[in-house]
Amino acid sequence: MVLYLKNIIEEVMMIIRALMIAMFFICTFIFFIYKYKSALIRSIFFLGMILFFLGMIFIFCILPLTYNNMTIGNQINF
Repeated sequence: MVLYLKNIIEEVMMIIRALMIAMFFICTFIFFIYKYKSALIRSIFFLGMILFFLGMIFIFCILPLTYNNMTIGNQINF
C-alpha cells in the first residue's frame, strides 16, 4: 500500500512539473504577443508552444507509465 501511494505521488509530481514548464512557456508566449504584433510570428510561436506542451505531457506522464510496466527483460532486450 505504501509503494502504491508512492507511485501515485511520483505521477502527480511529474504532472505538476510538466505544468510548471508549460506555465513558463505560456508566460513567454504572452510576452511575445505584446512584443510582436505580427500574426505570422505569433502563429509560429503558438504552434511551437502546443507541440512543446504535448511533448512535455508525453515525456513526463506517458513514458514513465510505460517504463514502470516493463520487466527487466524488456529493458535489456529493447
